[in-house]
Amino acid sequence: MDSNFFIMYGKYKDDTVFNGEVELKDKTYAGNLLLYIAQYSADLFYKYSGIPYDKIKEAYKTSSLQNMMKTFNIKKELRPVVNSYIYFSEFKHIIKGKIPKTYKTLNKKGFGYLFKYNLFRAAKKTSEKAKEYEISAFFGFAFETSLKYAFKLLDIKPSNISINSKGLKRMKELRGKINTLSDLYAVYLMLEKEQTHIPFPSNRLLRKAYPDLKVRRR
Repeated sequence: MDSNFFIMYGKYKDDTVFNGEVELKDKTYAGNLLLYIAQYSADLFYKYSGIPYDKIKEAYKTSSLQNMMKTFNIKKELRPVVNSYIYFSEFKHIIKGKIPKTYKTLNKKGFGYLFKYNLFRAAKKTSEKAKEYEISAFFGFAFETSLKYAFKLLDIKPSNISINSKGLKRMKELRGKINTLSDLYAVYLMLEKEQTHIPFPSNRLLRKAYPDLKVRRR
């Protein structure tokens, strides 16, 4: 396919985000599709990351983070993922995209993500025999890549959020400040070099728990 396009496929258990091939008509069309991919890839990143996802999903609104870590016996290396999920849950509603009404469906094995819009390009494939955390990493890639290019294609400008603190303290200070995609873009840029305390899906969160994962440092 020589034109601008988006392809994604892959199903694990009963979960899939998108299984099709789409010709990207224009920037807005492409950007809204990528927001949709980010929107639905996020939960699957957390779900298959190794944390007790269903239990945390039920408990986080009524239980403290410290209590959840003890009750569910979260190992140290995955605690940043739990922390990220809780913070992300507070603002994930701002990521809303649109799926095309018609598109070519695909029947392929494994997991794949291929995107081209003019000079913007991205690709990742994961085997059908992948371990669960590798599937989490596939959806982590899908989230961050889709979000990054959606910001550019939709001409979203970062807001002027400014936090001088670092690490977990910065995460806490960001609470309640991410209310628009412009805010999220500002935070995304702010945390490009952060490796542990990230309030959205990122494969950087998986590095310590799964050292065999090849995760690019930003």
